Formats: sequence, C-alpha cells, structure tokens
Amino acid sequence: MKSGAMGLLLACGLALSACQSSGGVKTKADSPSTSSAKHANTSATVRPATSKPTATVAHVGATITLGGNEKPGEKLAVTVVKVAATTKATDGFTKPSRGMRFAAVQFRLRNVGKSTYSDSPDNDSKVFDRQGQSFGSYITGGNVKAGPGFANGTVNIAPGGAELGYLTFQVPRNFKIAKVQFGTDSGFGETAEWINP
Repeated sequence: MKSGAMGLLLACGLALSACQSSGGVKTKADSPSTSSAKHANTSATVRPATSKPTATVAHVGATITLGGNEKPGEKLAVTVVKVAATTKATDGFTKPSRGMRFAAVQFRLRNVGKSTYSDSPDNDSKVFDRQGQSFGSYITGGNVKAGPGFANGTVNIAPGGAELGYLTFQVPRNFKIAKVQFGTDSGFGETAEWINP
C-alpha cells in the first residue's frame, strides 16, 4: 500500500513537471504584454550601438576632428579647404591619361592630439561622384597649378602644428566631385566625408 501511494505521488509530480515545461501552465512572464515589453526593452538597449555612424559627414569648408590608431592620443582636425575641379601638374611632363583630367582637393591638417602625427595623406583620400564612383589620390610629382602639395607626400605634425596641401586625383573629364573622403593613419584610423555642393 505504501509503495502504491508512493508510485501515485511520483506519477503526479512528473505529470505536473511535464505540464509546466510544455507550456501547459501559463505564468505572468509568458503573457503577450510582458513578452512584447521584453522585446521592446531589448531593442532599445541595442539601438544606440547599431545607429553609430561609420563616417562623420560635413560640407566643404568644415573641420572634422578624427582619431588615429597608431599612437595613443592621436587627434587630427581635418578641413577640406577647397576643391579644384580641374588643374595641371607643374612639373612640365606629368599629364592625365586619355579621356581623364586632374582635379585637386586642398586639406588643412591640424594636430590637436598629444602625439606627433605621421602619415601619407594620399593613402586614404578619395573623391566620389553622385553615383558613388570613386577615385583615389594620384601622384603627380608634388605640386599642381591649384597650389602646392604636401612635401614628399608625407606629413609629420607635432602637437599644435598644422600643414596645408593639395592632393591630386585623376578623374574622367565629365566627372563631378560630389564628395571627398579622408581617413587617418592610411585608412586604419577614423574616416570623414565632405559634401561638395
């Protein structure tokens, strides 16, 4: 009799456990309103991380401060000063390829960080048209008629210092520069974009 009662008790316990695990018994946590509130809270927590922009955007003439990743405390205030839609090399022999022309963008790079900033600015500079076609910087031997480039194609800027120079791009003759892009540390740091009206 004792073993029969024990068996009945054990069977009831198992049945109750199976009922709860299969969702047969509803709790307050499973109600639709609580469940949707949980999802709402989760999406609210995730949203700030996914909405972080990958590039800072401004208009030509504006200054954007970008961080680097080569040295601790790297910060560069970058200004796209002007865009020259067409220009020529001043070395007397560098010419664009057939159907192409030279364009140039003047950048001011000011070191507002705590470390010397050393880089080749042309390594991650691009121009885009409205369709998204892009062209990287093109070496023309230094200076163009629009103005001087960066000496030897490199910069070494101490904290508080600044350099001004043109980067040259070879683009198709009918190419309209709609956007300029610049990245610190040859593209391994932060990137910014300037809209050219």
